[in-house]
Amino acid sequence: MQLSIENFKKNINLSIKKNDKELGLKEINITQSLINKSDISNDLIVSYLGIIQKFYKHFNFIEEEIDTLLFLADIYSSYGAFQSSYRILSEAEEIANENNNILALAKIYMLMSAISFTENDFDFALKMGKESIKIYKHLKKDIPSHLIINMAIIYMNKGELKKAIKQYKSLLNTKDINLLFAIYLNLTICYRKDKNIKESIKCMKEANKIKYKIDYNPEQSAEFELVSATTYLKDNQFKMTLKSLENAVNHLNTMLLNVNKLHFRRGIREKYIIRIEKLLLSIPNNELNDKILTIISFIRSTLVSDWLYILNWSNYVYENTKISTTEKNKLKDILNKLTNFGAPFLYGLREKYDDHYDEMNPWGSSWKLLNEFIFNITTKYKINNPYFKTDINRISKLFKQRLSENNCIIISFLAFHSKLIILYKEKYLIININKTKIYEFYESISKYRTLELSTSEFATKVSIIENELYNNLINQLDYINEINISSIMYIPDRFDFIPMQSIVLKHNQIKEKMLTSKFTIKTTPILFPTSKITINTKKILGVVDDIENLYLSKLEVDNFSKILNIPIVKYINSKDQNSCSDEMKDTNILHVTTHGFPINNFLDPHYVDLNGHQGDTHCINTNEIQERFYKYNYNLVILNSCHSSSSIVRSHQSNTGDLVNELKTNDIFNFPIILLMNRKSVVISSIWRTFDKFALLFSYNLGKNMKESNNIEQSFSKSISSITELNYNSISHMIKDLDDNSKEFIASNIKNIEQMVKHPYCYGTYQLYTLF
Repeated sequence: MQLSIENFKKNINLSIKKNDKELGLKEINITQSLINKSDISNDLIVSYLGIIQKFYKHFNFIEEEIDTLLFLADIYSSYGAFQSSYRILSEAEEIANENNNILALAKIYMLMSAISFTENDFDFALKMGKESIKIYKHLKKDIPSHLIINMAIIYMNKGELKKAIKQYKSLLNTKDINLLFAIYLNLTICYRKDKNIKESIKCMKEANKIKYKIDYNPEQSAEFELVSATTYLKDNQFKMTLKSLENAVNHLNTMLLNVNKLHFRRGIREKYIIRIEKLLLSIPNNELNDKILTIISFIRSTLVSDWLYILNWSNYVYENTKISTTEKNKLKDILNKLTNFGAPFLYGLREKYDDHYDEMNPWGSSWKLLNEFIFNITTKYKINNPYFKTDINRISKLFKQRLSENNCIIISFLAFHSKLIILYKEKYLIININKTKIYEFYESISKYRTLELSTSEFATKVSIIENELYNNLINQLDYINEINISSIMYIPDRFDFIPMQSIVLKHNQIKEKMLTSKFTIKTTPILFPTSKITINTKKILGVVDDIENLYLSKLEVDNFSKILNIPIVKYINSKDQNSCSDEMKDTNILHVTTHGFPINNFLDPHYVDLNGHQGDTHCINTNEIQERFYKYNYNLVILNSCHSSSSIVRSHQSNTGDLVNELKTNDIFNFPIILLMNRKSVVISSIWRTFDKFALLFSYNLGKNMKESNNIEQSFSKSISSITELNYNSISHMIKDLDDNSKEFIASNIKNIEQMVKHPYCYGTYQLYTLF
């Protein structure tokens, strides 16, 4: 069975053109039957509903059109696409008013109340709920029980617990088991908030009994488990809290498997992540168990990891001999269109307005085509869909595998919770960090990026945060050394400016291991499995600035390529985008030594380039990388530019730049992350400003260590640790193999460099980014 939205649209348009109502209804019934029998994604169903609504509008099926719009609004709100929900409700309200359909208005206001409640706009939710009740009373109709429950939920969240409990209890005689489940679930919350934990648990158990009698709904089931987790936590039943949390994320995982669009998937996660994190981080260390790996797998999955699984799936399709060349070329064309408008990060305000209204626009129609292609190709050839491997239980096993490989995994929850989770093979720990110190450093780096803080002032702040976190982690670093862990994998959150590298380097025994290639540290922001990276040294592309104040820009690439005996060395100016695209097709190492500027204040990834959008666009920019770089075979990227791993965590919803743009998920955008999307590379970058003299020595030292070992992780860690050991004599000896110009420049600044190499400001800025 093959689905074709285009054919369905043609048939519906034909029925409209011929004014043949029966033809259209027949087509709708056939399609709805196919949808009901098939496991197709909800965002594909949305496309069909949009066409069906057009049919209902033409033939003046007022109630059917409004019901379709309400269904669409509900789906969009479940994805966190509230702008789409509200404009659909606005259209439904207009239709109801034009046709004097007062009962439809009551339904519209009821849903409007529920959606605005989801957005935490309790006052507007209460207003719309009252408007709906007013209409039902005017029409002398029974007020729907779900509306009464919604009102009670609003009262509950406004702190009016007695009023909420009274309303819930008034409905306990209902014969509707779905309604009864919702009542007991919300009574569980009310009694818990009223500090009556005994009654809360009693209601929770009643809800649990009913749960098995109602139709399965993953979102409803997830909500039940989260309510249960919170209740168990209040009763100090920590094992049950973890069990409920694990159940919740598995239900949400089921929900995600039926959604394809990246920002819709992110929207689902965004509704739950902070809540889940808060519960998880409240568990005492002695109660933690393997269930936390499944929970972390959910909260740390991102739209980038989702996109990488789509790209991997597309490679599988291209290599599958059963699939026709025509079908393969169709997939390539769809992916090209998607990346042109932004994938995984959708550009501009397009995400805000990405719904069935705009499917005539290229970005909407491209996703529609991919949704349809995925369904048809998986059905026809009996293959798994792209998100099969995003299953959190598979990712949980990946965590266990990495831990069994003698890694320690540190996960940051600093931004919202001021905590770290540390995972060892045999135990898991939650570490509390001084919130004031973290936020002081956040304020410092923000001011430094806007030139409100001098380099010397910021360097002092780097030392302070390094010492603070080292003191917090000293016992763990001792333990890491004692049990001979060979690597730290650091998973950052939005506070990805923490110099984890320099913190670990303060531990003398671990530093000694780094110097002898027995210990490594890397940043792994994407939960997508890495493969063994072998650095091919056939061709290097240097992106340089030919300006006076970057005297060492080209010389840095010269010396790096010389020590590795790279046969093909090409250079382009940072503004030469056309040459960049051509040269990258066969480049193995990309080495960027230009100016860089922080990207943190951009509203949207669309406008971001390494130059900070100052003057001509830098060839290292979002559009270029998202559209083309995932196809290239480079193995190593060295972004030896200032602020090259600065980041943003927002989508463009408003031009004001206020909090409406900020994401609650860990969908970090920065250049290292999107450069990893070719799935064959590692990226070295800088958190803050670099000094060109230090940068030249670091890259030269890196090249020297890469010559001795093709293990890039060991080479990087050895390079960072050994550069901190340099003194006047060793620097003088080290530069003897540099070209004459570089040698002269370094020699004249050798005393200054000797001080630089000792300070965490200089070496702490560098991070090695890899896949997981």
